[in-house]
Amino acid sequence: MDNEDFAFIEEQIGYEFENKMLLQQAFIRRSYSQEHPESENNEILEFIGDKALDFIIVRALSDYYGNYTDDDEYYNEFKEGKLTEIKKRLVESKMLAERISLLSFQDYLIMGRGDCQKNIQNETHVKEDLFEAIVGAVALDSDWDIDSLDTVIGMMLDYEHYLENGFTGNDNFTTMIQQWSQKKNLDFPYYEFAESD
Repeated sequence: MDNEDFAFIEEQIGYEFENKMLLQQAFIRRSYSQEHPESENNEILEFIGDKALDFIIVRALSDYYGNYTDDDEYYNEFKEGKLTEIKKRLVESKMLAERISLLSFQDYLIMGRGDCQKNIQNETHVKEDLFEAIVGAVALDSDWDIDSLDTVIGMMLDYEHYLENGFTGNDNFTTMIQQWSQKKNLDFPYYEFAESD
C-alpha cells in the first residue's frame, strides 16, 4: 500500500492513522504472512475489532432507543430480545461484507498467491474479517477512543440509517449511488462528509 491508498481509505472511514502500518496490517491476510514471515496478518485485529464493533453498536442501541425516567432509571423502548435481533442484523457477516463491497476495500487486500488465484477477496467471510480488522486497527491506533471508533463504525456501517429506516435499504441513497456506479463500471464515488447542525 502507498500513501495514496492510505489517504483514500482514511478519508472513507473518517480517521487518520498515526501508525499507518496498523492500517496496512488490517489488509494483510494470513496467506500473505505465511509467504512473508516478516509481516503480521490481520487476525488479531479482527478479534479486537469484533469486540469494539459490538461495544459501539450496543452503545448506539442504548442511546437510540433508551433514556432515563424521571426517577433516573434507565428505560429502553425494546426488550433484550429485540435489541439482540437488531444488533445481530447490524453486525452479521452479510451486512459487514456488503459494506466493505460498497467501499471497495476488498480491492486493497494483501494476499498470498493461493488466495489471489481463488479470488478469495470476494468471499463474504473475508470481507467481514476485513471490516473487523479495520475497526481493530482504529481501536489500537486511537488508544480505544470511543469517538473515533463511533465515527469509523458510523461511516463504514452507516448504522444510523438502519436504525432510522430499518433494513430494507430502499432509501439509502449512498448505497444506491454506489451500486449504480458499480453496475456502470464507473469509478467509486468520492465523498466528502460534513457535520451539520
